[in-house]
Amino acid sequence: MFELNLKACRRAATHRFIVCLFLAFGYFLSPALQAQGQPDTRKMEPCEIKFVQKIKDAEIHHILCPEPSVEDIPLTGDFSIPPSLFARVRFWHQVFVQLSVKDYVIHVSDHPHIVLEVVRFPWLNALGTIDSRARNILKARQRHYKEIFRRMDQGKTLASEHIEAARLSTALKAIPGKSRMATLDLRNQKGQRELMHKGLENSSLYLTHIEQEFKTRSIPPELGLLAFVESTFNIKAVSKVKASGVYQIMPFIARQYMKLTAAIDERRDPIKSAAVAAQILKFNYELLGSWPLAITAYNHGPYGIKQAVKKAQSSDIAVLIDSYNGRGFGFASQNFYAEFLAILYALKHADKHFPDAKILASLNFRNETLDRPMRIRDLSKRFGVSVESLHALNPDLSLSLIRQNGLIPRNFTIKIPLLANGFSQAR
Repeated sequence: MFELNLKACRRAATHRFIVCLFLAFGYFLSPALQAQGQPDTRKMEPCEIKFVQKIKDAEIHHILCPEPSVEDIPLTGDFSIPPSLFARVRFWHQVFVQLSVKDYVIHVSDHPHIVLEVVRFPWLNALGTIDSRARNILKARQRHYKEIFRRMDQGKTLASEHIEAARLSTALKAIPGKSRMATLDLRNQKGQRELMHKGLENSSLYLTHIEQEFKTRSIPPELGLLAFVESTFNIKAVSKVKASGVYQIMPFIARQYMKLTAAIDERRDPIKSAAVAAQILKFNYELLGSWPLAITAYNHGPYGIKQAVKKAQSSDIAVLIDSYNGRGFGFASQNFYAEFLAILYALKHADKHFPDAKILASLNFRNETLDRPMRIRDLSKRFGVSVESLHALNPDLSLSLIRQNGLIPRNFTIKIPLLANGFSQAR
């Protein structure tokens, strides 16, 4: 399969680099930037991650960030990072591109950009799966900060804590009207850099087709990148509440739009699930009237967001995040749109953040809708392709169906691989 390394884009002239990169991902610069013929210079300056000390073989780091932006940072024709969300978006940008899966950020839950420290656990596996040793250290570090906060509230910080207390006091000034620091909820966030890198490579097979699903419905194609927010484009992702696939579609939603049985789960097909995600987002937009609200509703539900707008008396997503505390509007919903903007920004600068990511050629196939039930091996013979090739292109077919030569129902749409000339091996 042809591979396009992002380093090859970098060797091109400036204007050709932009074209190379954005064509590789199937996304486009905003009309304003296209008209200028050059990249926009407004950007997020990187934060410095500074080593502080070691505690029980864990490495403690502090994050030092420049002042936040006071103007919009354009991303595409439909999306930009507003100053009101800049700090929150920058936090998620750090999570996606700077921090390893072995890094765990301790931050204020309602204000994730207020980072107390990053704890790095060098012994964790390649997926950053947390173990009891690391979990106990994180609990101890949170207790450490809670105790400092308690003494700061009482004005009784220890002499050894003065420098730390001053650092924390400066950071916590960003919380308006907060008088008691000991009541702050703290949270741990795992880094995602390696998962993003892998998802970026996986997605290159599908993004052209996903983009088309969104374009067909006349909505911004970059919305397809919500798959990175939901799952870092992990095709096998399944949540605790049984949401599945790269767009994490819940079973009750899937049953309205897709085939969902023990043998066939169309949520596992990134292209079919993209079509459903696009339908949901279009409905959300038509109901709510703005993309920040429609995107947040993908997580929280459209009628929940409609109620939030009514109660907050504002359709500004930043106002909802800061002031609305309705049922279920928790950390995931509050940060969903900021995560999406962080993903857009990260992929706009993918050559810098993921220089070794290999972009694979888009899948080449045609769709066939079955006019009668057929077994997988009969399909293999009919179209002259291997069972393995059919399964690779159709991840919605379960492994048990493949192994047992199961029956695929009438009206099921199956992908048939094509050769480079655009024709299948047999008809």
